[in-house]
Amino acid sequence: MILQVDSDAAFQVSPQARSRAGGYHYLGSRDNTQFNAPILVMSKVIKHVMGSAAEAEVAAIHLNAQEAITIRQCLQDMGHPQPATRIRTDNATAKGFVNNSIKQKHSRTFDRQYWWLKDREAQLHFHIIWEPGIYNLADYPTKHHSAKHHKQTRPIYLHINGKSPTSLQGCEEILDRCKQTKSVRATISGYRSLLMVAAA
Repeated sequence: MILQVDSDAAFQVSPQARSRAGGYHYLGSRDNTQFNAPILVMSKVIKHVMGSAAEAEVAAIHLNAQEAITIRQCLQDMGHPQPATRIRTDNATAKGFVNNSIKQKHSRTFDRQYWWLKDREAQLHFHIIWEPGIYNLADYPTKHHSAKHHKQTRPIYLHINGKSPTSLQGCEEILDRCKQTKSVRATISGYRSLLMVAAA
């Protein structure tokens, strides 16, 4: 039972130019072959006005990481040692900020509390990774969707006998069915090709 987190943000979608943070916390296996129902689905309006989409994404990662600390401790107390919790985001700039892989010119735009993320990742409590947004499970609580989308993705967020996925690949299949345009699929397959080349 390994805690995993998907994090997402919607920039300035709430009243008074506020952004919304979403999170999807679930238990799975180290190799992502097993998938359990969510143990926490978060949707919060970020209190401060964010200056950019990247800043909103970092705020969402921060909120999700704070929620994950308690869950990690509970799992460890129950006898399930936790490696660095993987937090998946769809914003490369937010990932670069936390991982120190980008050079910032104006670091003051990011609030001081988000430096906490850098410390926690250095302590190996978290591992922030980037993946395309089409498969980000935290996208659902941050955006407005059609009734058709709600019905199609319901098995991911609520347990339905015979329909709910048992692996992340099952989630991806459900999300693929929701996407109607071939151009989106071509873009994702291009991203996957780039990721495979980069990983090699």
